Amino acid sequence: MEATTDNDQELIVAAQRNREAYALLYDKYFDQIYRYIFFRVDKNEDTTADLTAEVFARGMQYLPTYQWQGHPYSAYLYQVARSILSEEYGRQSKFSISDISDIEIIDVKSGENILTQTDVQLLWQAIITYPEPIPEVFELRYLEDKSYDEIAEIIGKRPGTIRTLVSRTLKQLQKSYGI
Repeated sequence: MEATTDNDQELIVAAQRNREAYALLYDKYFDQIYRYIFFRVDKNEDTTADLTAEVFARGMQYLPTYQWQGHPYSAYLYQVARSILSEEYGRQSKFSISDISDIEIIDVKSGENILTQTDVQLLWQAIITYPEPIPEVFELRYLEDKSYDEIAEIIGKRPGTIRTLVSRTLKQLQKSYGI
């Protein structure tokens, strides 16, 4: 589900006035943040639940001083999640995505899927060997369906940098794997 920034701004203002309204932001973004953390903590459900709760607790704690920036609130929550994971695991929080069965690489002209699931698996295995933030950028872009602007906000880089990173990585993969 693509978040609408207008709706987020309204929800944030409501939650800043009435803490109980924060539940709407929690409901809207819980699944995304849970999934993001889950794959970074070796799929440990208890740890994922604890860390996800911490993300939303910090989100609520800092809500009174949160300044609307025009980005979905999820970008802020992803930043908080990245920070918590870094505090807990340092650089060891290397994720692995095992369920990539929904990924399709579509040819723009024909509209058809151009890669088999085996090809997608092979490419994903290659992507996760790249240094950070490349695997995270690809996860956010192709598994979480985030825009370049949202990814830039989450990662703390400019959107143009994210586009270039994706483009260069795709060119390397095309060269290496002939796709």
